[in-house]
This record gives sequence, C-alpha cells and structure tokens, in this order.
Amino acid sequence: MQPLAVAIGLTGALIIALVATDCLADGLKSIDGVTSDGYQIAADFEAPPYRIEIWRRDKERRTIHGSDRLYNHEPCEFKLQTNRQGQEVRSFSCAKSAKSPLAGTRYLGHQSGGNCERGDPSFRYVCVAGCDTNKRAPKKMTQDYWEC
Repeated sequence: MQPLAVAIGLTGALIIALVATDCLADGLKSIDGVTSDGYQIAADFEAPPYRIEIWRRDKERRTIHGSDRLYNHEPCEFKLQTNRQGQEVRSFSCAKSAKSPLAGTRYLGHQSGGNCERGDPSFRYVCVAGCDTNKRAPKKMTQDYWEC
C-alpha cells in the first residue's frame, strides 16, 4: 500500500508542478493604455522584436472592425531593474523613428499591487519623456499581473 501512496503523492506533485510551470511560462503581460484620440494600445515587450497594437472599441466595448493596427518590429527597449530598496522598477522607451503612437516616448513603471500566489506584481507606468511632443501617446499605462 505504501508504494501506491507514494505514486499518488508523486502524481499530485507533478500535476501541481505542471500547473505552476504553465502559469510561470506565460511571461510578461502587455502594457496597456489609451491614446489621446481614444485608441486602446497594448505594448508587448515579452521578447524582441517588440509589437505595439492599437484598436478602437464601441460603447459595448467591442472592437470596431477595421480600427486595429499592428506595429511589428518597433524600435523600443524594455528594462527590468532593481532599485536600492530592492524593489523592481521597469521602464520602456521607443525611438522617435517608431511608427506606433509610442514613438519618441519613455515610461517608468513602479509596482502598484498584484495578487497572485507567486506574488506577481502589477505595475503603473508614467510617461517621463516625449509625451509633451508626442500628444497622441498615453500619459499613463498599466501592466496587470497574470492570474494563476
């Protein structure tokens, strides 16, 4: 009977490990905001080449057909750093030559909560450069945590 209990225990541990691995494998969530002309914007910085996507929604929050646009291979940079207090700080910037509404901007992100078994945080990003000249860029953006 003991070998069966060990096998069941190992099977349960394997299932838990697979579920946790799936959750961890999701990577970074997109950074989302709204442009000054009302377009939803999502920046995907999980791995280069980076993508920026925009679209409009109607009053029922459905995507308006034909309003979506994808900017692939945007010349942007995303950084994960730790400050002196040991807190994670994230930043991203896009070159002026970028084609998306984030062209010529720089954002700084700080942890703003999060609620996941792994302690996966949410981040709030504030435009610290370029939004005064690029009026279309969002002033603030968010990056929520992955739900496990």
